[in-house]
Amino acid sequence: AGISKSLALFFASQTMLAPLQLFLFLFNAIFANVLNQEPFNWFGLDGLATFLVMTGVVMGVWGAPKVNHQYSDEQMIELMSHSSFISFSSVASFFIIALYSAKYFILSYCDGHPQNIPQEKGYLRTILNMSYGSLAGAFGGVNVTLTKTVFALMVGQYQEDGLRGVIYSPLCYIVTSILISTYILQVIVTVNGLEVASAIIVISAQAVTEEVVVTLGGILYFEDYMYFTVVGWGIFMA
Repeated sequence: AGISKSLALFFASQTMLAPLQLFLFLFNAIFANVLNQEPFNWFGLDGLATFLVMTGVVMGVWGAPKVNHQYSDEQMIELMSHSSFISFSSVASFFIIALYSAKYFILSYCDGHPQNIPQEKGYLRTILNMSYGSLAGAFGGVNVTLTKTVFALMVGQYQEDGLRGVIYSPLCYIVTSILISTYILQVIVTVNGLEVASAIIVISAQAVTEEVVVTLGGILYFEDYMYFTVVGWGIFMA
């Protein structure tokens, strides 16, 4: 799945692909319910929420700009100097630090054992469970954005200077090393979260958070906001 998603970034804008992340939300509910026998009411609020999410996926893909991006090293460095890139980086960094801090302080409070959280402070366990999924999703969203960056650099460098341009691109190597780090962190946080909480909670929080971060990456980092039509923007936001 990860390979297929990465390959898709070669051919489509990140903003258009971002809503498709939420298919993880749908199939997580299906498999957690069928295989793990976790409770899920398909004909109640659970099913209604899932239907609304899938409707939003279709509208998001329909309204998103149908563009793709290629950059040379120089063009990417120029892009990274824009206020929209700085805004995305700041928001993503703050969100990751806030989630990690919440998880760290709650685990410190319960000595690393969530079962020690008193029943009257059950909200702390809820926050802890959500922080695992959301933190994994934030790392995943940054990972997807960096993957798109590497592919855009590879294509841009190849168009400018052939294979030599790709091989001797220092920025490509730097971004790839950060990309690998975010992938490892996402896997670690996800596995730790699944050890203490339901898959429906952790994976659903991960899917939604990752979709939001990927969308912000497309709109702000790659400046897709400039390519929306008025109608497309309305459909996407709805």
